[in-house]
Amino acid sequence: MTKVSERKTRLSFETDAIVQRRNIIIDVDNGWHGSVRLKGTRHKFPFSWQGLYEWAAEQQARRERVERKKNADR
Repeated sequence: MTKVSERKTRLSFETDAIVQRRNIIIDVDNGWHGSVRLKGTRHKFPFSWQGLYEWAAEQQARRERVERKKNADR
């Protein structure tokens, strides 16, 4: 597997997810940061890969708490 920071070309990809009738585009800046935007627009929302991981872990913990509470109420 190649690290993003070792790539010599820019990496961008279009997702299947649609927001406001536009696909979501991920632009990878380097091994630490990236940005997300809607196709056909220039307005970008930067993020860090570490922050993305932490957000996903928080979402999973939240889902597990909700599921445990739901099961405890039965």
